Amino acid sequence: MRTGILRVVLLCLCASSASLLGYGEGRAAAPSVHANEPGARLDLKDETSVFSIDLSANAPQILSATLSVKVMAPDDKLLAEASIAVRLSSTPTRAEVPIRWVPDTGLDHVSSSRLFYEVRLEGASSAAASGILSPCALIPDLFELRFMGLDAIGLGHSYVARVWATRPDSDKPVQGVSLTLHR
Repeated sequence: MRTGILRVVLLCLCASSASLLGYGEGRAAAPSVHANEPGARLDLKDETSVFSIDLSANAPQILSATLSVKVMAPDDKLLAEASIAVRLSSTPTRAEVPIRWVPDTGLDHVSSSRLFYEVRLEGASSAAASGILSPCALIPDLFELRFMGLDAIGLGHSYVARVWATRPDSDKPVQGVSLTLHR
């Protein structure tokens, strides 16, 4: 009797292992999506902005997906939202999403906001790629001028001021910015 029970248990284990192996062989691995965050950009226009990023997928065929973008304030208030349909392949493709968002209060608004993006494959229940980016870091030609000088100076004396251009999210200098002094 004991031998019979062991044979039944062993037979059940073999059958379930075989069915699991067969299931794994017939099922294709989910494609992965790559978003090139270092190459992402945000172009500010008069009434809208355009978020762009290179996307690709490791799939033998072209995949349909949706790229969604949200711009959030520091208090998690939704400032803007947009999405577009994209087609992904193994070759990186630049996707551009127009967003109805222009910073209200200038540099402070840009540096304190966050941009969320998500790529969802057609029919998928979860995002294939997503991230949180700083709008300030996405605008390559954005800089602020820093000024250091004297508060007051007497008539007839020289006034020396030091002005430099830096990235708003760091103290790194911006190349190619020139300043002209007019009296």
